[in-house]
Amino acid sequence: MRVSLALCFGLINFLCISQKSENRYYRLNEVEKASADTIYYLSLSKEKLDSIPTEIYRFTKLVGLDLSKNKLSDIPLDIQIFTKLEVLNVSQNKLPFLPVSITKLGRLKELLAASNRISSLPDQLGDLTKLQKLDLYNNEITSFGKGLFKLKQLKFLDLRGAMYGTKIHKEIVSNFPNSKLAIDPPCKCMD
Repeated sequence: MRVSLALCFGLINFLCISQKSENRYYRLNEVEKASADTIYYLSLSKEKLDSIPTEIYRFTKLVGLDLSKNKLSDIPLDIQIFTKLEVLNVSQNKLPFLPVSITKLGRLKELLAASNRISSLPDQLGDLTKLQKLDLYNNEITSFGKGLFKLKQLKFLDLRGAMYGTKIHKEIVSNFPNSKLAIDPPCKCMD
C-alpha cells in the first residue's frame, strides 16, 4: 500500500493515516502529538486506570477502544462522543453493570465485557442493533432484561458464569438460533 510521506507524522516511526486499515491499537503515549482525526484504534489496557483519561475524548474518530485490564467501575456518559466506535473492550475491570452510555454507541459491533462484576443487563442493550459479538463471560449476571433478546445481529454470545434457570436458558437458545453460544447449563436453583 502506498502512503504519501506527507500523510505521515514524524513522531513515531511513521505513524501514518493508513492505520485505520491496519487495525493497530496505539497507546496513548504514542499519539499524544498526533492529529486527532488520524487515530482510529486506541489501547489503554493495563494502565491501572480507575477513570478514563479525558485526553482520549479528542479522538472522536475512534473505531476501536481497548479499556481492558484496568480498575474501572464506571464508564462516563462522555463515551457517547465516539459515534464511530465498532469495538469496545472493557473486560477485566470492576464494572457492576453495563452503563446505559454504552448503549448509545450505535455502530458498535463488538462489546467485550468479560470478567467484571456485572449483575444485570440494561433494557437499552437492544439499542445496539449492529452488535455481532457480546462477551459477558465470568460476570455475576442474574437479571437479563429485555434488551438482550432484541440483539438479532448477534453471531457470538458468551454468558458463561451467569446464573439463570431453565426458562431463561430456553429463551437464550431460542432467540439466538444462528449465533454461536457459549453458555452454561441452567441452574435448577433459579427455577
